[in-house]
Amino acid sequence: MRDITPLFESELYSFEDRPGEPIPDIASGLYSIWRGKHFLYVGIAGRDLNKPSTRKVRGLKDRLRAHWKGGLGGDQFAVYVFERLLAPEIRREQLDAMGRGELTLNELNRSFIRNNLSYRFLVTDTYSEAMDIESQLKSGSLDNYPKPYLNPT
Repeated sequence: MRDITPLFESELYSFEDRPGEPIPDIASGLYSIWRGKHFLYVGIAGRDLNKPSTRKVRGLKDRLRAHWKGGLGGDQFAVYVFERLLAPEIRREQLDAMGRGELTLNELNRSFIRNNLSYRFLVTDTYSEAMDIESQLKSGSLDNYPKPYLNPT
């Protein structure tokens, strides 16, 4: 199996900045998401890279940018962040602001992600290789690595 230590020991990139360099514009691979030293989430990207597309950014960079946006509609990672990390911290004044239409859950989630979370990534040769590694990390079958907090199996 490929060396996956970069998912745990390489440079951390903050979601404060929109994911960009050094992530390749088109790449299959995995990413790990962190809150400080806590391993929260492992994900994969790049399923359909061999299909024709006019999009210049696909795979890892595109997926991480979707997470950076923090939207709750269709992004399972963002939903996990809201349910498990953000919801317990919502204050009464934030709820009141939502009731007045001055604040949205998406805005809160986006702010939380950008202010608190970071990521690492690993480019793989194929999507199936990324799937295999992700599955092993989620299940805890890799002795030297912990299961992710938000999406274990």
